[in-house]
Amino acid sequence: MDSNPFAASNGVTDPFEDPNTLYENADFVDAPVETVNESQAYGGDFYASNPYEVVAKNEAKKTTKAKSKAKGGLASQGGNTEAYTFPGESDLENKEPSGSLGDDLARRERMIKLKEEALLEREAALRSNSAAGGGGPQKNWPSKCYPIAYHNIRAEIPERHRNLIRQHYTLLLWTWLCLVFNWFAVMVVFFDPPDLKPDVAPSASEFGFSIIYLIAGSLFSWSWWYRSIYNGCKSGKSRKWMMYFVFFFMHTVFVIVMTVGFPGAAGAGIWFFFAMISAKDNFAVILGIIGSSMWFLNMLASLFLFKRTHKIFKGGYADEAKKDLAKALVKQQIESGAI
Repeated sequence: MDSNPFAASNGVTDPFEDPNTLYENADFVDAPVETVNESQAYGGDFYASNPYEVVAKNEAKKTTKAKSKAKGGLASQGGNTEAYTFPGESDLENKEPSGSLGDDLARRERMIKLKEEALLEREAALRSNSAAGGGGPQKNWPSKCYPIAYHNIRAEIPERHRNLIRQHYTLLLWTWLCLVFNWFAVMVVFFDPPDLKPDVAPSASEFGFSIIYLIAGSLFSWSWWYRSIYNGCKSGKSRKWMMYFVFFFMHTVFVIVMTVGFPGAAGAGIWFFFAMISAKDNFAVILGIIGSSMWFLNMLASLFLFKRTHKIFKGGYADEAKKDLAKALVKQQIESGAI
């Protein structure tokens, strides 16, 4: 067998015999060795222990470069680079979590629930009417013994307007009571007049007006302003609301006249009360106190409800009323041939 070809011969040293002699005469032995970290050695930044930190660092580098570039451009134009703020930087730093989206969703959810409750109540009312054999709501007002209309605030009025309608219904009943007492007071003074001046004592025409107020006022208050606001809240039609404001304004003016009690107006109001005091008739004075107090409370309630109803209308039905008015005007112009 041949001898080892790598054996020492002719004074030549085997390079594999001693590892230290491998780089003995190399030029790169003393070169600096570059340190390589673990992330670079095994695939780069995205193989690091936390890649989210890497993404954040990269975004920070991009932002810094953009800011430097912007400041450089501003400096070349002679601007103040110290006061420069990167667009959107202050907003991002000071931004607080907003709850507007959550509030809007909660409001929408409440509205949906209210509509569902109203629909369920109307369906229940329809089922009860169908079970009774009627094709529509059966009349139940003012009493089952002599019904002339269907009236059910809970079944027909949405929940958000029920309190408003109940207040109007209370005012309606109070107005009827005021009209009855007004007729009674004028009748008592007319048939059994105290010692009054001729220009103050109620005449036959005033007594007739008190009867007209009692009959016409009771009917018109029900069919005009109360049914208008009732149907307006029930259907949501702006036309009903507009009719209500016209009729309720007339009602308010009438109540103010009755509260003052001008001579010849057949009203047991303040003027009537002072006239009874001058007559020194105790029973007539009591009638004057009660009548003027009732009309005064009616006036305050009417003004309060007028203001409250207008606020509700302005918040949810005013735009619809403007559209309906514009449509009506356009329709009228078309029919007249102007368009």
